[in-house]
Amino acid sequence: SNTSLSGIQKKYPSRRIFSFFICLLISTFLWFISALNRSYTRTVAIPVKYVNFPVGKRIINRLPQYIMADIKTSGAKLLMLLVKKSIAEITIDVTRVTHIKALFGNASISTVSCVGNLSKLLNTDVDLIKLKPDSIHFVFGKTFTKKVFIKPQVQINYSIPQGIFKRIKV
Repeated sequence: SNTSLSGIQKKYPSRRIFSFFICLLISTFLWFISALNRSYTRTVAIPVKYVNFPVGKRIINRLPQYIMADIKTSGAKLLMLLVKKSIAEITIDVTRVTHIKALFGNASISTVSCVGNLSKLLNTDVDLIKLKPDSIHFVFGKTFTKKVFIKPQVQINYSIPQGIFKRIKV
């Protein structure tokens, strides 16, 4: 009888520890679900690609490579964005911008018009709070080309020619 009582006492503390960890696991899971249902604000970098540069013009100023979007969404949707990691890039047609107002070398467009439907771009329902920069400015200059002939001054040293019967010309 004494040995059976000591066997139960040995098993009982491990049962309490096991029950504690099960309760801890359940509470952690419920906290995580609660955290995913809350709304969060986060800044997302959206890559920008510029295409169709006009012939005879070049862009003088530096164009942004990313548009920073402050978004508000639920924790679950934000977690999906962070796991996905690759956000579709925005393509800006520069020739379309030049038709807007490029007669005197300057043009600008609103980033809101470039981004368009942000929920469609990010493949999830988000609220847009702010975009940085709020507009993209294009400063155009003329391109100039000039042909310059270069006569290289090169000295070639080689060992005893094997099978070369004519002089090498550069």
